[in-house]
Amino acid sequence: IDWYTADMYSSKGKVVYTDDGGDTWHIGDEFGTDEYWPNESQAVQLKNGSIFINSRTGRNDSYYRLGSLSNDGGNTFIQTDYIKQLRDTSGGCEGSMIYVKSNDNIYYSGVTPSAETSTRENLTLHYSEDQGNNWKYMVRVETSATGYSSLVGLPTKGRIGILYERDSYHYLTYKNYTI
Repeated sequence: IDWYTADMYSSKGKVVYTDDGGDTWHIGDEFGTDEYWPNESQAVQLKNGSIFINSRTGRNDSYYRLGSLSNDGGNTFIQTDYIKQLRDTSGGCEGSMIYVKSNDNIYYSGVTPSAETSTRENLTLHYSEDQGNNWKYMVRVETSATGYSSLVGLPTKGRIGILYERDSYHYLTYKNYTI
């Protein structure tokens, strides 16, 4: 969840989690600081049980995604830092992230500008083979105006799907890719 108070200039992130299939819910510690302003976050559980969160930053002076790490299921966070291999627009844009168990890779979809800009275009897919430490370019999904996206692992092994906004939010488009 994203939250702020009237006297707070920046946003912070928190997680809500369950360890018992949804019978009880807990609010974890905040992640990010006044330096990072995380929001519109996506979380995955890594194969070692840690939680990795990829966030948009609300700051207008950064062109990178944020990564936050928890080693206790989201109760506390030990680190938040810029992901220098994942560019974003000034002020950020929502991105999607999933963990695919069949190949132990993490996939990220998001607006990836080639220069510092606030223009939302050039939606790309990236993947990480080492639990979010390094990211590689996979494919350009859309070159024109685009926005939010949502990734899903497909029942057909070795494929992921992406639903995304395009043409200045006039259309929703679905594509799928072999991974």
